[in-house]
Amino acid sequence: MSVTPLRLLHRRLAAGMGLASVVAFIAGAGLESPMPLLSAAVLLVAMAWAPPADSQRKLDFVWRILAVVLAGRAIYNIFVSPDDIMLPMVDLLLFLLASETWRESGAAGDTRVYTLSFALLIASSAYRPGIVFALAFVTYTGLAVVTLMVGHLIRKLSEHKVRDVQLQRSFLLRIAGMSGVMLALSALVFAAFPRVSRGWM
Repeated sequence: MSVTPLRLLHRRLAAGMGLASVVAFIAGAGLESPMPLLSAAVLLVAMAWAPPADSQRKLDFVWRILAVVLAGRAIYNIFVSPDDIMLPMVDLLLFLLASETWRESGAAGDTRVYTLSFALLIASSAYRPGIVFALAFVTYTGLAVVTLMVGHLIRKLSEHKVRDVQLQRSFLLRIAGMSGVMLALSALVFAAFPRVSRGWM
């Protein structure tokens, strides 16, 4: 099955969301394991190339085996090992994000990629967020708005049996810019909102 330009755009945007969340995690947690770099490399490849359907089915079997191994490692750390349980869980999260990005897009697969990248962004905020995390967060927000819009458009086109449409780059940039305006207004409201103690009344 050929990939339409709109689906290819959505694939690249979703991989970009995942990459932004990986950068946010590395900025806060550092590189305690090679998994963030490996998942970032897989996401970069997924932005430029997608394996054929036959190869995807073969890769799915490999992904499942590795996921079971990483899940077993995480369970072992939770119940047996005294080591930090966060690192194996994040490694599993990174692996699932990278493997889902390689799969053929669809409503269920898209939702999994959105959820996994957002969960990684939330996990990143538990470490030491700094300026790089802030930049990755803003990038993630802009990409998320555009990706959700493109994903919604793909589903609507599929419902109405329309093959594809062309989206101008300027239109996508305006959508991303709107998310930046919303973030700036949210920050302004947060900074200006009065804060009082609980005993003020």
